[in-house]
Amino acid sequence: MANQNPWQARLAKALKDKPGDLAQARQRTWAVLCLTYERIGQAEDSDEQRKWVLAYVQVAASYARLYEGDELESRLATVEATLKRLREEG
Repeated sequence: MANQNPWQARLAKALKDKPGDLAQARQRTWAVLCLTYERIGQAEDSDEQRKWVLAYVQVAASYARLYEGDELESRLATVEATLKRLREEG
């Protein structure tokens, strides 16, 4: 017998793997940033050190974008809460 509601199955599958939040991604990226910084000092030659520096720069750029996104998300939540409060009062 065919599935009577195939859209519900697709919806359930799509909702099963929810994305993580920005704060969690920022924490993980910070851990990788610290690790790459340590590896720069542990590099045995200049070529390996250069590779770790490039990795560090890339991870730092990703961290900066995540930090900005997380900050904007918290500011937006504050604005929405204030707007909701003002609507209820007035």
